[in-house]
Amino acid sequence: MRGKIVLSGLVLALSSAVSFAQSKPVVPNPGTVYCSGIVSNENVPRKAYVITGEESNYRIVYNVGDDVFFNRGSDDGVKEGDTFQVVRPVEDPYVVQWTAWEHHILRKMGTVWADEGRITVVTARPKVSIARVQNACDFIQRGDLVLPFTERATPSIKV
Repeated sequence: MRGKIVLSGLVLALSSAVSFAQSKPVVPNPGTVYCSGIVSNENVPRKAYVITGEESNYRIVYNVGDDVFFNRGSDDGVKEGDTFQVVRPVEDPYVVQWTAWEHHILRKMGTVWADEGRITVVTARPKVSIARVQNACDFIQRGDLVLPFTERATPSIKV
């Protein structure tokens, strides 16, 4: 009888130790937070966009460490060291609905925006700025929208 009580106590102690060890909150890394994209029905300003980048005679996509040019400069208040996020609207290339009312629900939710990366201004000229890609979730290409960088809340995740 004592053996069963000791064994059940040991099992209970081990299971509580395992559950305690697994309940530590984990903070997601910046790549997870700033590469997640958003769905929004608010209008996104389309004034600032990527014009091109370095070596544009044979390159059309840009990644970490590359320089890109966008159509806002010091006349628009851009200065060296400013940080911007690059986004692109995403459209479903397939017309297959996996669930009933899928397209209707997505249309009501708004536009899906993919985060493409974060850029920091290196040089601000009057009409154009040169920025270096600091973080790339995917490749950055001509026509991607440039928005002021905003910090996102990083919730703790219980694993």
